This record gives sequence, C-alpha cells and structure tokens, in this order.
Amino acid sequence: MNKTKKDSIKNEEWTAQDRRLIKQQEKKLTKIKTVSDARHYMHNAERMKEGRTKMIIMITVQKTRLIKAKLAMPDAELLYLRKSELMYSALFDNTSGFFTSPFDLLATWALQNTALSNAFTDIDNHIAGAEGDKITAMNDLKITLILALAYVNKLALLNQRQAVALITAAHMVVIGRGRHDAQEIEVKIGNASGEVIVKCMVPKEGTKQLVVTYFVEVSTDGGISFSPLDPSHPSKVVVKELAPNKSVKFRCRNWTKNGWSDWSVSKPITPY
Repeated sequence: MNKTKKDSIKNEEWTAQDRRLIKQQEKKLTKIKTVSDARHYMHNAERMKEGRTKMIIMITVQKTRLIKAKLAMPDAELLYLRKSELMYSALFDNTSGFFTSPFDLLATWALQNTALSNAFTDIDNHIAGAEGDKITAMNDLKITLILALAYVNKLALLNQRQAVALITAAHMVVIGRGRHDAQEIEVKIGNASGEVIVKCMVPKEGTKQLVVTYFVEVSTDGGISFSPLDPSHPSKVVVKELAPNKSVKFRCRNWTKNGWSDWSVSKPITPY
C-alpha cells in the first residue's frame, strides 16, 4: 500500500453508519452491570471477523472508562487517621445501603485505627518506643486501606450506574469516565450570623448554557469530610445556622449531558 493511500485511511472521517454503531455500542456498555455481562460482551466482540466494525467496537470499549475510586489520603498523619476512621464508619454503619456485603477486614481495621490513635497519644506523652509503634501501625493500616479500596472498586464495577454515589459514600474520590472541567464556585458571607451564600457558576458549551444538576457539599473539619446540602440541587444555596467565627469549606460539582464535572476547588470562609 502506498503512502498516499495509508494517509487517506488514517485521516478518514467516521461515516454516519460508523457514528450510529459507536452510539449503539456506548449504550450497550452502559448496561453492563456485572463481570459476567462484561465477559459476555467482550467474548462476542472478539469472535467477530476482523474488519471495520470490529475495529470501531474495540475503539469504543477502550475510550469508555469505568468509574472507579481512589483513596486520596491526606499527607498529615492525624488527618490520615481521621479519614481512615470516616471510611471505616461508612462501611461499618452502612447508612448508604451500598455495603450490605461487608468488608472482611472491618474488625482488623478498627483495631488498626485504635493502634495508630494510641501511638499518637503515646508520642504526645513521650512514651518510649511510641514512634516505632506509630510506624508499624501506619504500615499495617495502609495495607488494609488498599484492600478496602479494592473492595469498593469491586462494588463499583458491579454497579456502575450508582458508582459515584457508592464511592462518595465510602469517603473515597471518584475517578473515571464522564468527567469534564471542574465546577466554578463563589462563597460569601450572608446577611445574618452563621449564614453563608454558595453559588455555583452555570457551565457553558461554547456560548450556550447547559442544563445542570448541582451538588453542593460543606466541610466543618478542614476538608477531611464533606456533607451534601439541599437535595433540590439549586445553583445557589443559602446555608444557615453555621457556627460563628469557625472556618468551613464548600465545594460543588455538576451533572450535565457531558457527565460529571470534577469537584471545584474547596473554598474556605468564616461566618460571623
């Protein structure tokens, strides 16, 4: 094949039929809920004869990323422990209902959190050997956290439609498909004591504003954990009865036809 012909194939645009096939395959991929479903889909794709259709299907599979979790643990050791305790409580209490099949190492996890907390206390009290105990407890806890991450990602794989809610409930960070630029957010002091006004900026596609569902969250512990606000998801939220003279943080993300945005940079503010 000469160079000109190779270049023409390389630069060839998708036909209308190609685009229909891509949309069809993307729709099929969103319906995959279990590992068995995924295996069945890939088995059928791999059995196809080599050609343009198979190529398009495999490209569609490669560009469709699964929604997954990452730990995103803080660098500061005390905050690391605090987040570990929040994750443990989320899986143990299961108020979200996502973790009915329990994580096998919950009891071990609780003991490791306690061991690390005790090591910090012993360090403050200048107990001999406390630093070594802290290092051992931290290393043990890291292994359990990695296994907890694998547990959450397995649940997310089997429930992609609710993967974002599941991962958020575990106090982990969402990574994967359907994300776009971070949401922009404004925060300002309200008109009354303990009041803050949070406004999410409307995202645009070119000059056109997109239809958006907003998700605003607040943190009262310096950004270790966040709690959702106003389930009606407006772009502007007036938050009342916050503790005066105590710093809080807000963040926002949105959902549009393009999928989830990244979280905004969390904005701190201190109500009067």
